[in-house]
Amino acid sequence: MNFTKEYRISPINYVIQRRMTEAKWSLTNTELSQAEISWRVGYENVDHFAKLFLRHVGCSPSDYRRQFKNCFAEQEILSEFPQPVSLVG
Repeated sequence: MNFTKEYRISPINYVIQRRMTEAKWSLTNTELSQAEISWRVGYENVDHFAKLFLRHVGCSPSDYRRQFKNCFAEQEILSEFPQPVSLVG
C-alpha cells in the first residue's frame, strides 16, 4: 500500500494535519499556554510550532485563540436576545 496514493496526502503532512487539529482544539477548549500545547502535540520548540501553525492554519496560535473567544463572546451576546417568531407557515 502506498500511503500517499491511498490518502492523497504524504505521511508527514498527515501527521502535521493531525497535530494542528489537536492544537486548534486545545487552543479553543483549554487555557494551556502555547508552549504546553506545542509540547502536547509533539513539538519541543514553540517557535517551530507557531510557524507551522501559521503556515497550515493561516493565523498564529494566539490569533486563532483570540478569534475563537471573540466569536464565542459575540454568540453569547446574541443568544441573550429573543429569537424572532416566524409569521409564515
